[in-house]
Amino acid sequence: MKKILLTLLLFVVSNSAMAEWVYINKSIDTFYYINPETIQKSGNTVKMWILGDFIKAKELKNSVINSSIRDQAEYSCKERQTRSIYQVLYTENMGKGEIIHTFDQPGEWRAVVSGSAGETHFEFACRK
Repeated sequence: MKKILLTLLLFVVSNSAMAEWVYINKSIDTFYYINPETIQKSGNTVKMWILGDFIKAKELKNSVINSSIRDQAEYSCKERQTRSIYQVLYTENMGKGEIIHTFDQPGEWRAVVSGSAGETHFEFACRK
């Protein structure tokens, strides 16, 4: 009986930890997930965390392996523009492992590219 309860408890805990990231789409080399709980709306602007999980890990200049990235993206819904405001690179898939590098300088606003994975993210963030 104790084994069954322990198994059920582990199942619930592991599922609740995984529940924050929801699959949204894929590009040629990356699966993308969003965390709906992180969506922050302010007027026509929306911020949202996106997790990019690379199908094949990338080797960086310093021979470190990069397997995933978390990106806090910002969207201007009215102008159909986006920018990255914070990024964290990880050694393992699904934003796990060691943090390789962080980028904390907001990027420049860019037009959302029609038909891209980013357009799906924009449409999810800016949905009415």
